[in-house]
Amino acid sequence: MTTLKPPQLGKKKDIRTVGGSYQSVFFIVFTLLMMVGINARLAYLQILEGHKFKERAQANRIRTIRKQPERGNIFDRKGKLLATTRYPRSVYLWPMAHTKPSWSVVGPRLSQILDTPQHDIEKKLEQAGPSSTSLVRIARNLNEAQVTGLREYESELSGVEIHTEAVRYYPHGKQLAHVLGYTRELTPEQLKEKKKQG
Repeated sequence: MTTLKPPQLGKKKDIRTVGGSYQSVFFIVFTLLMMVGINARLAYLQILEGHKFKERAQANRIRTIRKQPERGNIFDRKGKLLATTRYPRSVYLWPMAHTKPSWSVVGPRLSQILDTPQHDIEKKLEQAGPSSTSLVRIARNLNEAQVTGLREYESELSGVEIHTEAVRYYPHGKQLAHVLGYTRELTPEQLKEKKKQG
């Protein structure tokens, strides 16, 4: 028969103490280093690179594309077409496009395809202002060769967009304007006058 030995008083327990004092210091230092690293990264992104990300956010806003209203066809009593709508293709750009580094490639290529002086394109973009939220029409009534050229160099022409527009078309020209009326866009001078009137 075995008997249990009573615990001996005054004798220390056998507890593992190897590295015990360094573990807590290591975790404290590790946590501090992680916090410093995160704060340094946040400071870099917000202070040093903040303006770059702000520009990206500005360019990422909702785009406004003004579309011409579509009107119905007008026929005479014999079914002859008097007025209709046609859909020419137009080239649009963002106003801030000419301030980007890629403009040195986009500008000359676009000028070559559209057969328009690059200065005229830049003038239209500057008139709209770099903070404009609307696309600017650079050219309208594109022919098939121009559309093919834009599609062919699409990888180089970043920010260039082709859209179709609804434009009123009168097969007989001005002959029936006194009966049908007519619609057209305002000239730049008329637009300035209307802006003054609100």
